[in-house]
Amino acid sequence: MRPLVFELLVALLITGLSIFSTIKYRYRPTPANQRAKCSGYKLTSISLTDHGLNGSLTLAGEPCNVYGNDIFNLALEVTYETDDILNVRIYDTEERQFQVPDYVLPRKHFHKARNPTYEFSYTENTFGFVVKRKSNGEVLFNSTGVQLVFEDQYVSFGSKVHDIMHVYGLGENVDNFLRPRDSLSTLWTRDTPSPPRQNIYGFHPFYLDLRDSGRSHGVFLRNSHGMDVVLKPVANASKIEYRILGGVIDLYFILGGEDGNPKSVIEQYTDIIGKPHMPNYWALGWHQCRWGYGTIEMVEEVVENYKKAEIPLEVMWTDIDYMDQYRDFTLHPTNFPLYKVQSFLTKLHSQNQKHVFIVDPAIYHGDDYAPYKEGVDLDVFIKNRDGSIYYGRVWPGFTAFPDWFAPNTQLWWTRQFQRFLEDVPVDGIWIDMNEPASFCFGSCGSGHPPGEHPQGSVDDLVINPNDPVFEPGVPDYNLLNPPYKIHNGYEFLSTQTVATNATHWNNLTEYQTHNLYGHMEGIATYKTLTTINPKTRPFILSRSTFPGSGTYVGHWSGDNWASWPYLYYSITGILNFQMYGIPYVGADVCGFNNHTDEELCNRWHSLGAFYPFARNHNAHNTIAQEPYIWKSITEAAKKALHVRYTLLPYYYTLFAAAYEKGTPVWRALMFEFTDDHTTWDIDKQFMIGPAVLVTPVLDSGRVDVKGYFPKGIWYDWYTHERVYGANRMILDAPLGHIPVHIRGGSVILTQRPAYTTTESRQQPFELIVALDETGHASGEAYLDDGVSLEPVESLRIRFSVCGNRQVVMRSVGSYKPNAKLEKLIIMGVGLDLVVDCGYIDMNKNAVITF
Repeated sequence: MRPLVFELLVALLITGLSIFSTIKYRYRPTPANQRAKCSGYKLTSISLTDHGLNGSLTLAGEPCNVYGNDIFNLALEVTYETDDILNVRIYDTEERQFQVPDYVLPRKHFHKARNPTYEFSYTENTFGFVVKRKSNGEVLFNSTGVQLVFEDQYVSFGSKVHDIMHVYGLGENVDNFLRPRDSLSTLWTRDTPSPPRQNIYGFHPFYLDLRDSGRSHGVFLRNSHGMDVVLKPVANASKIEYRILGGVIDLYFILGGEDGNPKSVIEQYTDIIGKPHMPNYWALGWHQCRWGYGTIEMVEEVVENYKKAEIPLEVMWTDIDYMDQYRDFTLHPTNFPLYKVQSFLTKLHSQNQKHVFIVDPAIYHGDDYAPYKEGVDLDVFIKNRDGSIYYGRVWPGFTAFPDWFAPNTQLWWTRQFQRFLEDVPVDGIWIDMNEPASFCFGSCGSGHPPGEHPQGSVDDLVINPNDPVFEPGVPDYNLLNPPYKIHNGYEFLSTQTVATNATHWNNLTEYQTHNLYGHMEGIATYKTLTTINPKTRPFILSRSTFPGSGTYVGHWSGDNWASWPYLYYSITGILNFQMYGIPYVGADVCGFNNHTDEELCNRWHSLGAFYPFARNHNAHNTIAQEPYIWKSITEAAKKALHVRYTLLPYYYTLFAAAYEKGTPVWRALMFEFTDDHTTWDIDKQFMIGPAVLVTPVLDSGRVDVKGYFPKGIWYDWYTHERVYGANRMILDAPLGHIPVHIRGGSVILTQRPAYTTTESRQQPFELIVALDETGHASGEAYLDDGVSLEPVESLRIRFSVCGNRQVVMRSVGSYKPNAKLEKLIIMGVGLDLVVDCGYIDMNKNAVITF
């Protein structure tokens, strides 16, 4: 969410400043000339270990101190973790540089390499290393081509390879899916209304590199400091360079097997950072929210209007409007009185629907506010350097910020939720503003008595670049204004967030840990909800994320804009987060900021119905955009959601694969058709799993859309008409229609849709069999109770057709669904059949002839 002024006057101001910042700071002179003076490091010793090698590095000449103080002695650790994963660590021997703690991102020690698919080599006098793919000698990373600089506040290294790199990742950002070959990606979590090509809410130092050989690999840097990552084409070669504000070099190279398949790379990446969580079945339904439902009656009215329009609604959300003076764990006594909220939740649950509340990390500074008083007593808040509590400014006024490193914070956080949820049994928690966001520079609330509200409106954004904390000579000046300036969208790292010289437990600084904040809040909230309901999967949505966040939370793309470019950017954002191990992700349908219009909102509902996380959401002081507002959008939403709810068993199966293996749910076409170079830069279409291709309209005024169909047979979802690849085609797409195609060779378990997912799960199953050119097809399904954290019973079903006009169904597991298989829908050359199966038990093996 954003202050009011961001939608109108300050929106223009901040957007203007962002553009100015892009012009002024995006093209700062690179440090190449200064770095050329640096002598690098020499390898002074080397020894083999059971799992790789260790070595010592010493500064090769005089220190250059280009952006800090050179560190003279470094340690090298090379670990052959698995046959496809190599870890290279370079760190200061005294280990004073901050490293991401294992309890924040558990470090996996595999030590299972038997026949590595990579080769590691090094140079000694001027140290550098090379990682190659063993099968074809392809150089994946060559640090000998880029000078190593290792200082207390600046670490720089990189790779130069004589090949063309096709790079995906390095975000979170609003941009094309394929990174431009000459580009800069800045990583620093930031509260901002999603400006294109700048750093925003998430921090993901991971990229996937697809080479002309058709093989891909991934590179993950385990480091939480702010950084720039530069891509450059250099004389028929490619160069990537990291410029980091500190920490260590902790690189994982992920090869994805001999063939370097992108899906395998992502699966192996999630072996390192953690597998995604398994969402509740109900989380796959349609969600509705807005900032501006000012009373519980307004919320109830929206639910009723959905029902009248017969548009499926699974989850109703409430933004900060429900709070008393914007304070967490409270209800507004007049607009959201407890008895009315409880009555609403009882009715909602009786209708098999759910509710989600928002919670922000900033805690109101007031002695009459129990969460603050208890937090002080338990010493859970971020501090100033002098030991006093750091006070920023967010919605309630002056606020303190939980320190997730402090030993009592988990206990305190859990207590607040326990009390609140006893009275208000909502079904999920939405954690927002957790970059963390603060509307002033520095500890602006220090010295103010508890309960004092800052002058001016809560919507005022206090920006004062002349604040004395940024003057040379003051304590921590280098933390507040480090010598190397990453290309942060704001000039200063501390703009609109907790200042970088604030301290956490154990004398850690915000400078070191800033990008971990949202991730750690997600972990704390997950632990809280599993403490309260240990057998039930938590539902948590977070704005700020870090590698490994997907184990605990889902994500939405933040404060997007009601415009056609952001309709397109929603696709690229979701595809990126599939790579980052956070498959449960979506964008605000119809846009959050600015007024939408009927055509845009129509197209957005058609596309948004297929997001992994599908929610309509917008800001106050924008027009209403619920799908029942316009008749045309009502019909578009119902049509698209009918397809989504029909596919719910397929979606759920895909999330089970993500949970177990890390396989993306949404997939760029190049993930499924890597050998087809045409797919490598396609990001206006996408695959849902291996079997469903979606081709949305992304431009105003169009009644058709161009789509690319890779090799094979494809079947129109609605008409079963065949399309033959590899081909570009113009598809009819009148307003309210989104082209969807099924890949030949696929078997998809579907279920007759109903108003909620609970009701849908009672309906008969249907099986779509889309034959390939040879009459073959296969598929699988996974089912369980949909809510248990660790289901006791589950059911896995494999379907296959081998050209003999028989579907073979093999089931393993004890879970018994409430419905049976009623019919087959057969699509194939010369075939378009609907076969009545006579209600087949899904738990039994069967052979069905068609």
